[in-house]
Amino acid sequence: MPTDSPRIDIWGSCVSRDTLEHMPDVTVGEYIARQSAIVTLGPAATLDVPLELLDSNFQRRMITGDQNADVAERLETSVPALVLVDLIDERRGVWRFPGNRFLTNSVEAYKTGIDTWGPKKGGRLIDFGSNEHFELWKQGFDAVIKRARSKGAPVMLLDIAWAEAFDGRPVARGARSIAGNVGRRMWRGVREMSRAITRGEPLAKSVRRFISPVSSRAETLSLISRQANRDSRRYVRHAAERVDNVVERKPDSVRMDFAHRWGIGPYHYRAEDYVSIAEDIRRFVKG
Repeated sequence: MPTDSPRIDIWGSCVSRDTLEHMPDVTVGEYIARQSAIVTLGPAATLDVPLELLDSNFQRRMITGDQNADVAERLETSVPALVLVDLIDERRGVWRFPGNRFLTNSVEAYKTGIDTWGPKKGGRLIDFGSNEHFELWKQGFDAVIKRARSKGAPVMLLDIAWAEAFDGRPVARGARSIAGNVGRRMWRGVREMSRAITRGEPLAKSVRRFISPVSSRAETLSLISRQANRDSRRYVRHAAERVDNVVERKPDSVRMDFAHRWGIGPYHYRAEDYVSIAEDIRRFVKG
């Protein structure tokens, strides 16, 4: 790696980090993940979180950073060529504890059993997309971005839609797509009813399987992605007005990768998607 390669800091998720994997000509600086902008409004540093339940030092660092709400300080003291921001980690919401202390509802928090111990400590989950979450997020985001830009580094937002289809498959749109989905669900219902009858299940239960077949993984992920993409629009609009550049990908242009190293997920994309995003970032940095 050349010593003069541009340094890029990340406040975001694996979407940003995986994109930079396709940019060997840059240096990854700060990587602040699993940290909502909202925690800046009230750090939960004194909250007793069972870190011993986490599997790795990385996971423990993520929770500790979140408790200390260290994103603004780390970005403010860094001197990158670019700060890369994405909003993926906001979409799980935040926990609000007595004393206006906040903790991101991250995967790591979930692994500590926050759904169980959180309410016992007076915590309440604030869902992403709710008016309460959005108003808090705006305050936190503005505060962090102001400090991140204090040294003059430009900020870029990655507005990358959650993929609504797998690689090689079209995104469901219009009457023809709806009819296709209905047809597939009907045939799946027939198969499930047939299997239920073969297993000796009561006829009424077998018929219910035909009427309401279990959704396929693709259908479930598509519905989740579509809702998340709708919920995120006002967040993206607010953020876009406060950064220097936006790289956008709509649902029609990205796909989930069956063989992604982190597993199947709506924000685990194909290599060609990351390469395309990386090229946009590179053009901005060079410019």
